[in-house]
Amino acid sequence: MTDRGVRYRRRDVVWGVDPFKSDDETERPFLVLSNENHPFADQQVAAIGITTTPWPESIEISSEDWELGELPRQSYISPWIIVTRDYDDILRSIGRLRSDIVERTLFEVVEYLS
Repeated sequence: MTDRGVRYRRRDVVWGVDPFKSDDETERPFLVLSNENHPFADQQVAAIGITTTPWPESIEISSEDWELGELPRQSYISPWIIVTRDYDDILRSIGRLRSDIVERTLFEVVEYLS
C-alpha cells in the first residue's frame, strides 16, 4: 500500500484535542496505534490517550521508551482510552516511542476488547 499522504504513523506521540474533556484542559498527548492500513490513514489516526495520572492499569513511559522526543512530565499510557482523531485535531507531533512499549500497549488494548 502506498503512503497516500500519511503524516502520523504507529509509535508517534502527538498532542491534540481531547474529545472527552469540555473544560479549559481540552488537549492531551496520544499514542498513534493505527498504521497505513487504516482506511483513512491520510486523514485520521486510531490512538490511545496518555495521562500524567499513574492508574494501576496504566503503562508507565520511561525515558528509555522514547526513540525521539519526550513529554515534560512523567506520563502513562491508558490502553482503555481509545480514540480516533482527525489530522485537524492534532496540534503537533511530540516524538516517537520504541516498538516494545507500543507492542505491549497493543496487547493490552486487545485484552480490553476481547
